[in-house]
Amino acid sequence: MKKMKTFGYLLMAVMACMTCSCRDEEPLPDPVPPVMEPENPGNPEEPDTGKVYLGIAPIIENMQEQRAVVENWKEGHCLGVTAAGDVNIPFTFDGRRWKAEKQVEVTAEQKVSAYYPYNVQYTDMTAIPVDITTQEDYMYGEGGVSVEKPSAVLVMKHALSLVRILIKKNDYTGDGMVDAVTFGGVRLSASMDVTSGKLLPTGQPGEYKAGGNYTLDDASPVYVEAILMPVGTAEGITVNVHVDGRDFTYALPPTHVWNPGMIYTYTLNMKSGYNCEVDVDHVPMDEEYWSTFGKTDRIVMRDCGTDRIYIRPNYTGYGYDTYTGEGKVWGFFLRYRNRGGGEDFAGQARFVLMDGDRIVEQYQPFDIKCGNGAWDGYCKYCYVQAVPGTYRLAVLFKKNGESAWFKPYGYDQNSNDGEWMYEVRPATDMPALRMITLENQKCNTFL
Repeated sequence: MKKMKTFGYLLMAVMACMTCSCRDEEPLPDPVPPVMEPENPGNPEEPDTGKVYLGIAPIIENMQEQRAVVENWKEGHCLGVTAAGDVNIPFTFDGRRWKAEKQVEVTAEQKVSAYYPYNVQYTDMTAIPVDITTQEDYMYGEGGVSVEKPSAVLVMKHALSLVRILIKKNDYTGDGMVDAVTFGGVRLSASMDVTSGKLLPTGQPGEYKAGGNYTLDDASPVYVEAILMPVGTAEGITVNVHVDGRDFTYALPPTHVWNPGMIYTYTLNMKSGYNCEVDVDHVPMDEEYWSTFGKTDRIVMRDCGTDRIYIRPNYTGYGYDTYTGEGKVWGFFLRYRNRGGGEDFAGQARFVLMDGDRIVEQYQPFDIKCGNGAWDGYCKYCYVQAVPGTYRLAVLFKKNGESAWFKPYGYDQNSNDGEWMYEVRPATDMPALRMITLENQKCNTFL
């Protein structure tokens, strides 16, 4: 659902080269398989004792019915669940169902509450710390269970807002190099009540750099996204865009409101020349339901520049067999060198399957760090859904505070394309060969 709100205001003089307009259409995320509700709540591997145990089936509020629930949850996501006297029980998604770290017996009707992301240190469910700089999609939800229905349907609600900035070059004659897009006057921390989603801001307003280091290209526009605190008024909040060495500041009108669980899109249009006069008194703001997990996660590429990353495979104990509709562990070692100075690498990496230069399938990003001149290694479980075929596995990287991803500069230790080629086979009832444990042996053996 979308609603258009138009607000009247005068654009500040420093933004004389930009106007704002709305975005008409939102891209749908890639399809993914449906979530299966647990056949037996709790741990289905346990023998039947006649008792019933707590299970969960979380969904995102306002999610379109035709979309699969798993579109919003990925393998490894973990919710903190509270039921009766059991507080902060971790439930982890394995790609098909949610599994509890411990069994919780259901003996009567009771309320169940949950939050995301899980943290083992949290004990007070009325004051979950919220940190905007992590860009986590904080969520909360409630449901109920009984002996007859021990699986709680948890309607998870977004506690925060998703704000997007799109800058269009139009007939602007400059290079269009965007060094930074920064929000000013925004709250960076708060505490959240899991039962209501109420946020209590802490600390003073500050700045958050949402993206940058990309070149304007209307044929492949970049959406700079930030998960931010909801506000009843946008008074004092600004968006600063550093383009071609100059700063342009967009002051949000005080009448703008950011509600939790909503996406707000602002489109800034560059004008030709640096000193053009613009008088804009009506600015539409695009508002829609935030019906999926996290950001829209569209991959935009850049050159690696001074960030030289060399990679080689990090072999795991899961063999090479790869099937559509199965999980797969991939890994890599990296060696990092910043040619521009002594800066270490801090950001994200993600695996993608490629057919030539085309990305066929992308997987969830994960945080990484590596010192300048140092090396490190990572593995990640990915759910493969690609059409059967032969693909090249690639690793993409993105630095914190930037919007664009980049490829490694090259391979390390004589690695080659052949080591990164995988055949994705059709789905089968027979599981892919992974690992066996030999009888009377202490160590697992890889096949």
